[in-house]
Amino acid sequence: RYSPHEDFSDRNLRVSGAIVPASECSGDWWQYKRVGDELYVFVGDVTGHGVSAALVTAAAHSALHLIFHLCEGRRDAVPPSLPLIVRSLNQAVRSGSG
Repeated sequence: RYSPHEDFSDRNLRVSGAIVPASECSGDWWQYKRVGDELYVFVGDVTGHGVSAALVTAAAHSALHLIFHLCEGRRDAVPPSLPLIVRSLNQAVRSGSG
């Protein structure tokens, strides 16, 4: 599932959405992650439809979860920086798509 299981809301902001793929599998996804006072919102749209787009999406989605998991698992946990996230997602997509 490449969208959050539930909407995000606090007193200042509400984030919600839905994905309606053009085919059985797609390259569209969105996700949010709250770390301390920071809210990260990600929106991805892989060019194309079908299995190839879905595989690239899966690589990016998995990399995103791994980045946050590794950062949260440390004793001195620090939210990941935007450059780290972008570099990591770029590397995951490039390696997953050839």
